[in-house]
Amino acid sequence: MKNRLLKSGLVLCIIASTGAVRAANQPPSTNAVVNTNGVGPKIQFATTAYDFGHVISGTLVKHDFVFTNIGDATLEITGVTPGCGCTTIGEWTHTVEPGKTGVIPIQFNSSGYNQPVVKTPSLTCNDKTQPRITLQLHGTVQRSVDFSQQFVSFVIGPDSTGETNAVIHLTNNEDLPITLSTPSSSLRCFAAELKTNTPGKSFDLIIKTVPPLEPGNNQAVISMQSTSTNTETINVIAMANAQSPFMLRPEQITIPPSPLTSNVTASVWIRNQSSRAVTLSDPAVNTTGADAKVSATEPGKMFTATVNFPEGYKAPPGLPLVLNIKTDHPWLRDLHVPITQTPAPASAPTK
Repeated sequence: MKNRLLKSGLVLCIIASTGAVRAANQPPSTNAVVNTNGVGPKIQFATTAYDFGHVISGTLVKHDFVFTNIGDATLEITGVTPGCGCTTIGEWTHTVEPGKTGVIPIQFNSSGYNQPVVKTPSLTCNDKTQPRITLQLHGTVQRSVDFSQQFVSFVIGPDSTGETNAVIHLTNNEDLPITLSTPSSSLRCFAAELKTNTPGKSFDLIIKTVPPLEPGNNQAVISMQSTSTNTETINVIAMANAQSPFMLRPEQITIPPSPLTSNVTASVWIRNQSSRAVTLSDPAVNTTGADAKVSATEPGKMFTATVNFPEGYKAPPGLPLVLNIKTDHPWLRDLHVPITQTPAPASAPTK
């Protein structure tokens, strides 16, 4: 009986061992669950915006945008675009392993700006969830020397004395005090002077018109030299629209071709448009042989100027002819009437 039980147990052990070997040699079931927890490369910036505050124009603004690869595969930065010519990109980190950090160095040249500024460089990477990212630099740029206005404009009416002025306030935005030179004007009909309010920091630029002025638009550049390292020359624009107190009909004199075959007398009608009475005198043409006169048809208001050209008169070649008349108007001291001569007809070619 005992031997029979031992044999039966041995058989069961052999069967169990054989089944275990067969189970180990069989391929896994196609219904098994596979681990898919990988996220790939993933970029994360400490911040995508940088506020550089207030800077003086000409300052180089520099900032490193720091990022981390929080994924589980290598992150690749495939390109960085500055966005404009005043923004440049330094040598950025091209590849970053999981858990590591990289930088995108950005530099902004603020020269020529005087306003709030926003710059938006961008980058591309192999993060499928955000393949393109836009960064931002923003702040305010100020000139080292700021102006309350960069130009002044005057309107000089027929009844004006021609003398007027305007004030431009100048403020030094730098920490160090500056000095400014005596202002100069590119046209005689404008003058300027500098007044110091706070030494080294605050100034007034006083711009004046100086008669006589030419009718029409007069424009000049008022310049000063500064000890500021960011703004060595300060320029402002002065403009004056002078409305002529006189109306001329015609506005220019035309005579026949030279030599004249007979005496020619040309006339110009002149009307004073201002409320004050004026006197015209000393008419003259800038050439010999022409006789000019002026008479008042209505004293102080209406005038007639005449120019007589004798028979045989020839205009000097290359000399622009002008009839000049003196006035006692406070800002227009001279009237100029151009004189042109009709070209002689082309002669027929000889055979």
